[in-house]
Amino acid sequence: MSKKKKSVTVLQVLSIVGIIVSFLVFLFGDNVFEQITGNSIFGVSDKSDALKTTIPESENPATLDIVKFNITVQADSGWQDTEIIVNEGDWIEIRYLSGKWNTGDSYPMHDGEGSSSKYICFTVATSKCAEPVPDAVRGTLIAKFSSSEPFAIGNYKRFKASYRSALFVAINDVLESTDLQDNTGAIKIEIKITTKSSFLLFPQLAILSSKNKLREYLKD
Repeated sequence: MSKKKKSVTVLQVLSIVGIIVSFLVFLFGDNVFEQITGNSIFGVSDKSDALKTTIPESENPATLDIVKFNITVQADSGWQDTEIIVNEGDWIEIRYLSGKWNTGDSYPMHDGEGSSSKYICFTVATSKCAEPVPDAVRGTLIAKFSSSEPFAIGNYKRFKASYRSALFVAINDVLESTDLQDNTGAIKIEIKITTKSSFLLFPQLAILSSKNKLREYLKD
């Protein structure tokens, strides 16, 4: 009884090659892709220049993954974990969507830009400031990475992650429970992460940038 020879299709060969190339790019980055194809993932020879350039909304290359999250930030809570993990080189955009909050019952409600009085502690009493970002308007939306100094967001900010980290957000107020308890309201924000895909030929296998994205991926 003769054995039938198994034929290897072109698609199977391409799939194997794709997996190998993708794995190499994942381990060694863009240099492997340049050596194989003569082209850079970024379309330029210098990756640093590519990362310094603002990526137009309508011209994102196919190698970029864009993920959006809608998150509600409470005024009466301290640092709130967005459950988003960003990687080095990721672009992050945080945009105010809706809602109002304040830093106490006696203060008017406002959006992510902070109190209408535009009170900035740093300009009044430098040594006595207790806000996480004393040179930003009290009540403004702020953010921080796991081990970074906090920074102001307001109603919109676009910035780049310099290392892998979790992302946290809060209201710019004294973040002690006794001081937060008279704060009221909440705002809804959109967080958009633009990250370089790790698998060029198999984008569905690209690294999932956050715990939320992983949950959504597993549900599909």
